[in-house]
Amino acid sequence: MAGKSRADARVVDATALDKAGAGVSAPGANVPEVAAPKTAAREVVVPGASVPEVDAPGADSQRAGTATASKASRKTRGAAARSGRLYVVGTPIGNLGDLSPRAVEAFRAADAVCCEDTRVTGKLLAAAGVSRPLIRCDENVIARRAPELVERLAAGEVLAFASDAGMPGVSDPGQVLVEAARAAEVPVEVIPGPTACITALVSSGIACDHFFFEGFLPRKAGERARRLAELAPVPGALLFYESPHRVGATLDALAVAFPAREAALCRELTKLHEEVLRGTAVELASEVAQREETGAPLKGEMVIVVAPPSAEELEVLGRLHAAGLATVQGDGTAAGAGPALDPDEALRADILRALEEGEPANAIAKRLSQRYSRRKRAVYELVLELQG
Repeated sequence: MAGKSRADARVVDATALDKAGAGVSAPGANVPEVAAPKTAAREVVVPGASVPEVDAPGADSQRAGTATASKASRKTRGAAARSGRLYVVGTPIGNLGDLSPRAVEAFRAADAVCCEDTRVTGKLLAAAGVSRPLIRCDENVIARRAPELVERLAAGEVLAFASDAGMPGVSDPGQVLVEAARAAEVPVEVIPGPTACITALVSSGIACDHFFFEGFLPRKAGERARRLAELAPVPGALLFYESPHRVGATLDALAVAFPAREAALCRELTKLHEEVLRGTAVELASEVAQREETGAPLKGEMVIVVAPPSAEELEVLGRLHAAGLATVQGDGTAAGAGPALDPDEALRADILRALEEGEPANAIAKRLSQRYSRRKRAVYELVLELQG
């Protein structure tokens, strides 16, 4: 066996190929080289002989084709395995230094960035040294574009969403896209960042064990008053967003609904001209009106924080609610339904009871104005009327 020739090795190889249908020459004959079918080349080993690997004709080109196909297959598998993802990115509310490293990484990882205003987000990305395609997704178009964006996410793209400022989804159109992505079971990753409402709440100094974020109040006066009446019994601080053009009207409405409660007006948060004004809603409304009269109106986006109702106010509101009235507004009118209890009659009864107990008129006015969310002067005049 050790003396077998290369021709013998080829015969052995041809014998093996016969099983696949190839012809075999007789032993000892002048054996031509047998062309193997176009299959992957096999190494033929003869016991006791040192035989090199035998390649079938065309094996080199076949091997190259196989390698190309394998590479294409890996590429296809990689694209299929790539998981789409939505990054919800918090951005600064005024100070560029609040942009986090994770936010920058998310922008860089995204194939495109969805945003409210492409100009605002474009400047932010440029400051971070990131260049990505921008997709306009403000409140006017996001509902229409959400299905298309979700399809792109499901196909494996990575998208980021950023608001003009703050956390997307908080009084913001980004919530629509997040909801659509969740419904399609697309991974959503939130990159936390600044948010104006929480920054204002902490900065205000008002008790924040419990709070309720309302966002923007209705524009129409009647709807705004009804909404404030509904919010009156909420046992926590109230947070409102407002624009400089409507802040005066909103503070006037708050002064009527909650004249005795402490409030804070926060504007230009984290910026150079940050300002926090504290006082009752009545005092804040007066301050804003005075600045407008002197030609120095307040500028910038604002957050209004209103203190929680006192225990006495909650007690009165509870009595009114139990009687069928939702709440009492500062002008003495009631929101809700049910004639069981007139708030004016309830106030009169409390004044007469206090007078009988010998409580001073000024003390009565102060205490009951807070309880009934009325102006102190109006309650004091009623006390003097009933006292006389």
